[in-house]
Amino acid sequence: VISSIADRITVTFDVPTNLQGLQNPSRVMTPVGDLSGCLDLFSPAFVATLGQTIPECRWSANGRQVVITVGSMATFRPGDVVEFKQ
Repeated sequence: VISSIADRITVTFDVPTNLQGLQNPSRVMTPVGDLSGCLDLFSPAFVATLGQTIPECRWSANGRQVVITVGSMATFRPGDVVEFKQ
């Protein structure tokens, strides 16, 4: 689901997750240097569409959603594929 002003993408899972093993109490996938923490879950090609500034990925409290806050100049559009890391 893309927010009404296209600044966030919410990915919802229909089964419980393990939060990708995340231990951070804020549930934010921690960036490494200038690389987005979103790369822990999503493919580099998908993350590249999320903008020039580092996008943020945060797990919901129940572990069934990841909210992606996109950066400036994002090229991801409604209908594009969300691609997971293999």
